[in-house]
Amino acid sequence: MARRPDPHHRPRRRPRTHRRREHREPGRSPDLPRRHRDVLPRQRLPPLHRPPPLGRLPLRLPNQRRLQQRHDHRHTRPRRRRSVETHRHAHDTGPEPMNRHTPIFCAAALLFCCAPSLSAQIAELDADLDDDALPTFSSPSAPTLRVTDLTVDLKPATTRASIERLSDNAVAWTFRAGDEPRRIEIDLHDGNVTRYYGMGERFTSLNHHAHILPLASVDQPAPKGASSYKPVPFFMTPDGYALWIDTTAPGTLDLKASERFTIKLSVESRSVRLVYIAGETMADQLAEFTRLVGRPRVPPAWSFGLWKSRDVHRSREEILEDVELLREHDIPASVLVIDSPWETCYNDFELNTEQFADPESMFARVEELGFYPCFWLTPFINTRNVTDMRGIDPDPCANLDEAQRLGHLVTRPDGSLYTANWWKGEGALVDFTSEAATEWWIDQLRKTLEWNVHALKLDDAEATFVDDAVFADGTPAKEMKGRYANLYREAAQRFIDEDLDGDGVMIARSGHAGSQAFPFGWAGDNETNFSLANGLPTAILAGQNAALSGLPMWGHDIGGYLGDRPTPELFVRWAQFGAFSPLMMSHMQANLGPWDFGPEALAIFRDFAKLHTQLFPYINAAAHEAAETGMPIIRPMALAFPDDRTAERHIFQYLFGPDLLVAPIYTPGTQRSVYIPAGVWFDWWTNEPIEGPREIVVDVPLDRIPLYARAGAIIEMLPDDVDTLIERHDAMADDVVAIDDRRFMREFPSE
Repeated sequence: MARRPDPHHRPRRRPRTHRRREHREPGRSPDLPRRHRDVLPRQRLPPLHRPPPLGRLPLRLPNQRRLQQRHDHRHTRPRRRRSVETHRHAHDTGPEPMNRHTPIFCAAALLFCCAPSLSAQIAELDADLDDDALPTFSSPSAPTLRVTDLTVDLKPATTRASIERLSDNAVAWTFRAGDEPRRIEIDLHDGNVTRYYGMGERFTSLNHHAHILPLASVDQPAPKGASSYKPVPFFMTPDGYALWIDTTAPGTLDLKASERFTIKLSVESRSVRLVYIAGETMADQLAEFTRLVGRPRVPPAWSFGLWKSRDVHRSREEILEDVELLREHDIPASVLVIDSPWETCYNDFELNTEQFADPESMFARVEELGFYPCFWLTPFINTRNVTDMRGIDPDPCANLDEAQRLGHLVTRPDGSLYTANWWKGEGALVDFTSEAATEWWIDQLRKTLEWNVHALKLDDAEATFVDDAVFADGTPAKEMKGRYANLYREAAQRFIDEDLDGDGVMIARSGHAGSQAFPFGWAGDNETNFSLANGLPTAILAGQNAALSGLPMWGHDIGGYLGDRPTPELFVRWAQFGAFSPLMMSHMQANLGPWDFGPEALAIFRDFAKLHTQLFPYINAAAHEAAETGMPIIRPMALAFPDDRTAERHIFQYLFGPDLLVAPIYTPGTQRSVYIPAGVWFDWWTNEPIEGPREIVVDVPLDRIPLYARAGAIIEMLPDDVDTLIERHDAMADDVVAIDDRRFMREFPSE
């Protein structure tokens, strides 16, 4: 007779063995690779409990204990229910004041189902969170993103939510917490996803899994850690979905660092909007995100030429030295950056003629040699100045009283002027939420038109103001933390559009989602070394992260900015990376030019500046593709080769445009490993074909960088005699070769 099963019998489970995992503090990046290798070690994790199919998901929120039991002990799923239960603490409705960290409201069963398209019918919803109205979205496949816990520091009766279908592939879920910023905490589960890309310009990793990332922009000159000048709150996954946390408020995003299965979001705001984006590949997700937030504009052709900068030009002689030595050494360049100081006061926009004698003839010579000037500025108008140059008045700027009288500056709640200390003294902030203040600031900026300005270097604006700062449009200071940089950029773009007929560009340090509409950005203050903390390798990662966050027009300070004089080797290796960046700019605190590193370094710099200039048609075409589709110019391996997990782990190489594989040298030495993806690739320097996929170790003397062209590629180029990408004009010297219609094609055989 067949044996009857014992209903109380539990089968013995086979013991699991796991690889030992190294302890890592939350938010800390994994150790980067050994020399000449850029492959991060794989982390083998125990299998996760996959979420049940959508049709079997419970719509009633279990309490947190049962939720944990379902993950850890795999309890039997509860029966299906069709309502959503909300939980209130007994003291929620009482008059007793509550601690701000007291969890007040928990809700679940908001299901974002990851798939290339959303098949559910999504109705407009605006309901109190205690209604049984939270929706369910159906989808054919892929993991499910679930909001499993919501905590708001106020009573649920004042909390509202709305859902909106933005497109066939995007849904927005908005939580409104009230009329004042409050702490909102949301827990999300997406199953066994362990790869998260994007999150703005970050310096320590590409995959942000097991990191805690701040959402506020921070000026961090020292090793950056998890901080960012441009913390775009958006991540993509290779698993079919992306999430845009549409907020400009400060907060953190914990990508499974604190809890192994939980994404934890915390923001301080009146509301937060989660925009779920479905896309089969990260390229699809990035295209949808940039469609929603805005595609980048294509900057003028001349802005893709070399930019020459110093930390400070102390005199007209140093201005003229830069432009004349560039032409004397046959180094093509198009922009001269005049960094601080150049004014009589920060920021009165009045040229300091004690610093720059006879400015008319000085700027005429700059124009004659084929350069456009770029002026540095910040959003402060100083009440007290650092007198680091003759001709600078230590007293308040002449335009301060006018700005304050007209109400164009940020104030405190009592109406007094808000001022802050910064590295050039103490200043008041222009209130860009006011249309009148913005127009006044633009009018101040028009003073630079006398000197043929075509570019602006927008420094600062990381919005480190206090929480009680008052803005004209009533936006709470907390919500201005991410918004201020974009308003600053937008005001500069209005000046470019209105006064330069669009033939201008900016380069900005801070930014947020939407900054791509105002190119370029740059990586801020890196150190002059090969350090994995804040040196050349971190700049390479920052450019890729910016690209993965919808910020394709990007550059960095060649040689690094902070620290001692860079070595010739570091300067050359950084210049080679700069040649394969959208913007190539030489700038360092040490006030050095390429002619200060010896004849060998000078010759190599010249060659790569020429190559960058020659590649203008190719770079410009990639910039137009970014403007049309959102696909960036720098394309990390995870984005460019979505089906190749080996390629994904090589984080110090990337595609530059669609057809060039670049592997910058980020350590001292003359060898490095390179991963060749599937297909045939041709060595740029030797035309030797190499078939992938495979990893190779290559010799890279100082005058070479690993560079490969895809089989079948046709690379459009300029001739090598072009000095400037500015079109010829009457004031340009006859011996300066301006960009013209000449082109040639470099073709690589098909496979």
